[in-house]
Amino acid sequence: MDRWIAIVDGQAARLVLFRGLPGGHWHAEAGSTLESSWLDEKQQGRPHRLGGRSSSTHEHVLPSVPEGVDSEMRLRFVRDIVDWLEHSCGPRLREDPEIFASAGMFGPLREELTRRHHRLGIHDVSLANLRIGQIATHPAVLGAIGAAPNHAFRSQF
Repeated sequence: MDRWIAIVDGQAARLVLFRGLPGGHWHAEAGSTLESSWLDEKQQGRPHRLGGRSSSTHEHVLPSVPEGVDSEMRLRFVRDIVDWLEHSCGPRLREDPEIFASAGMFGPLREELTRRHHRLGIHDVSLANLRIGQIATHPAVLGAIGAAPNHAFRSQF
């Protein structure tokens, strides 16, 4: 029995495949990744370093980011994530991935999934900075996908 999880933060989303092994253990394999393009767009609005000589009166001031830009860009990335999940796991998300999202992405992602009528397990747990081996043994992941994957497989032997 295989299970997918998706790990989401404000910069990227990635799929991880958990394969059940004989003996009741999980083996995690890295899947596809989606990088955020909204951070690049935010950076494009920043002024480039000005040429010429600097003086004490010349300041390189970054303009303030208009209110709502960060949340708008986050919502665009959330829509991209759900599109990507639908493409990767089928339009009805038949693979039923468990989703682990950072605090800033949890609410918007849950709202978008609900809006599109997906009822997936979504967890307010950030796993973005963990290596595959650490993800495979993380208590929140094991609680969501099950600590022992192959009950039926093991009972046959």
